[in-house]
Amino acid sequence: MTSSTDPRRPDHALRGFGADVRFGLRLLLRQPWSTLSIAATLALGIGATTAIYAVFNFVLFRPVPGVQDDGLLIRLAFQPPARTANAYGDRAALPDLRRAASSVGLEALGNSCCRQELAVAAPASGAPSFEHADFVTSQYFEVLGVRARIGRLLTDSEADTGAESVVVISERLWRSRLGGTLEALGRVININGHPFVVVGVADRFRGWDYATRVGSIDLWLPMGSQRAVTGSDSAMSFPVGRVRAGSSLAVIEQRLQAAYAAVPLPPRDHAFVPFVNAGLYQEQSAAALRLYWLLMSAVTLLLVLACANAANLLLARAARRERDTAVRLAIGAGRWRIMRQFLIESLGLAGLAGAMGLATAVVLTMALRGMRLFSYLPDLQRVEIDGRVLAFCLLVTMGTVLAFGLLPALMASRTDIRGVLGRSGRSVASPHRLRRGLVIAQIALSLTLVAGAGVLNRSLQNLFAADLGMNFDHVIELVLKPDNLGYDDRRSARVIADTLSGLERSGFPNVAVSFPNPLTGNSQKVMVKTAAMAQPESRTVLTSAISPSFFQVLRIPLLSGRAFSDAECHESEGVNPMPVVLNATMARDLFGDALAVGRTFDLDRYVGMGVLSSTALVVGVAADTRSSAVRRAPTPAIYHTRKSTWHYGTILVRSDEAMGAAMERIRAVVRDVDPALPITTLRPLRDEVAEDLSEDRVLARLSAVIAILAAMLAATGVASVISQLVTERTRDFGIRTALGASHGDILRHVLKGVVGQSVLGVALGLALYWGVSRFVATRLFGLGALDPLTIACAAIALLAIAVVAALVPARHATRIDPAVALRAE
Repeated sequence: MTSSTDPRRPDHALRGFGADVRFGLRLLLRQPWSTLSIAATLALGIGATTAIYAVFNFVLFRPVPGVQDDGLLIRLAFQPPARTANAYGDRAALPDLRRAASSVGLEALGNSCCRQELAVAAPASGAPSFEHADFVTSQYFEVLGVRARIGRLLTDSEADTGAESVVVISERLWRSRLGGTLEALGRVININGHPFVVVGVADRFRGWDYATRVGSIDLWLPMGSQRAVTGSDSAMSFPVGRVRAGSSLAVIEQRLQAAYAAVPLPPRDHAFVPFVNAGLYQEQSAAALRLYWLLMSAVTLLLVLACANAANLLLARAARRERDTAVRLAIGAGRWRIMRQFLIESLGLAGLAGAMGLATAVVLTMALRGMRLFSYLPDLQRVEIDGRVLAFCLLVTMGTVLAFGLLPALMASRTDIRGVLGRSGRSVASPHRLRRGLVIAQIALSLTLVAGAGVLNRSLQNLFAADLGMNFDHVIELVLKPDNLGYDDRRSARVIADTLSGLERSGFPNVAVSFPNPLTGNSQKVMVKTAAMAQPESRTVLTSAISPSFFQVLRIPLLSGRAFSDAECHESEGVNPMPVVLNATMARDLFGDALAVGRTFDLDRYVGMGVLSSTALVVGVAADTRSSAVRRAPTPAIYHTRKSTWHYGTILVRSDEAMGAAMERIRAVVRDVDPALPITTLRPLRDEVAEDLSEDRVLARLSAVIAILAAMLAATGVASVISQLVTERTRDFGIRTALGASHGDILRHVLKGVVGQSVLGVALGLALYWGVSRFVATRLFGLGALDPLTIACAAIALLAIAVVAALVPARHATRIDPAVALRAE
């Protein structure tokens, strides 16, 4: 019969475990500053990793907010049988598709189309603004499972017929324009000049983008009201359906294709058939996923550095408790129990670090809200720490326990009792090599991050310094879209013309119009034929319709010839020859080194749905310009003036006064011309360049922050190792000093080891960076990933940081009093 004190009894084991927990917690509280420093180090890595995951979970991974069970959803894509292109289906076929779908496993089939900006004016809510809207059919909200936050959604009869002028709005619009109160229901808002009654607010739903899970739709209108609001009807753009559990997608696809083929439609519509795709999204773009993994790799390296640092600090703590551990082993404590106590201490640290890391992640994500992380992603206004992110944070926290907690526990369990209790001097069992190895690893990883951040930031400087061939300084971009307000072409052209006249009267003599934006251009295929060509040849060019002052406003030099005249600007589309200005690349492509001015060539280009043939007369050759995509060579470009009745486009205004004052005067001009017309865009043109380079800028800045944190962690690791070394070798340094060693000798002795470890860490870091440099190279401009200057500066910086971090504990070694050190022994 076992006694009540038998250690084999379960209750004794439980009491032992409880005692170990209390002991581990006492160890944490006994050294509060050390505990907090280790937890803060880990929290830095955990928080940064969780925040980056939260951002990309928001954009790429989480379900669409407001949509129910999106795993049962499908979308239809209208493509030729070879699936080599995309098109829209004919909306007249939707009822037949619904009947076919219901018989083979689709619960419902809805459609949305014509996602566009509409002018919204809410009484007493300020000036009108353009908001993203969508026109939907019946069953659309039913398919998605969207619910109303307040009020109701569109009924099927309302959606299809548009007999009632009702609208559903998003929570964002409800709060920002209608006060976020119940009184918003029943309010009348004007959409493109037409009154609509607000009947409901969608719960969290704002649609989605086919590349991300984030949408920007704020208005849902009945499909039947589309012609009244926009003046035209759209095709079947985005059909979505909900599949019954267990249904075969292949069978559904075959039935839908057969039903679509049976509908009497024009032949061009039957050339495209519906294909079923699971889910709401297309595959994520390679660029998005590549950037995600690049950033995740960087913050993961930071987390590994934090774990190495924490392991180093815990090893130092274990070394200071080495004698206590040996005594406990000597009086009968099992090695597993010693290891368990250290693991409990690590778990306590991990719990504290996890809580601090989660708080850090919350702060970081709040700081990111409102930012546009990358140019092709929406703003991060709704990024949040949801259950998926919490699970990720917990997983990372538990992983850190294994990463930094096992080593100290294993080392403590292997303490040599005789070696420790049989000597009174410095420790010989302390894992010097392991701790130094961790420091070397920290320096190597830090060099990888610092070198990568260095080349990314130098590349960013090159991007901003690149010559785009235009002068953006003091140029303001103004975009008006009167046709989105429901104006016809004649009224839109009058609004634009009145705005141009008003700007000139207000003291802006340098005003031009460009369609499209001068930084984007209209890339299209054209057919050209010169006298030297036997047959017409296809070219991909940027075509821009501009006003005569375009080159003057943007300071684009004319290499030969002249700009357009006012008379040429008012010539009709069909007049030949059509005057054009070529850029230098296009002139060389067509005429080689021969003079291009005065030469003619045949030009076929698409205008609307038709092909317009013209004889082009070259009146000038302008210098090459590039859009903000400066990584690419200049594209051949053709400038012409055949848009004499401007009804939309980008107005460019050059002003030498302060940007804020100039833009306020421009707003006043627009208000005088048409108080109901919202301004789509009003900003310095250089800001658009900066926005287009936002991806590179954010990546460079984030990498710089991560590199700085990594260097700080490496410095902390070096300082902790040298500090522990000085503590353990107090007697050794005391004897050296007693035998005549100077302070400089002691300092050089300590720093010699630091320099050796640092050089080895830098060498390993160079090898590691070489291995990952090909991933960094895809983001660079104007230099290579193995740029010698940047890498040399990074290596020197890491060596200097390591030496500076070691100076404080090394100087402490020079101040050891030999008498005190020997008497302590």
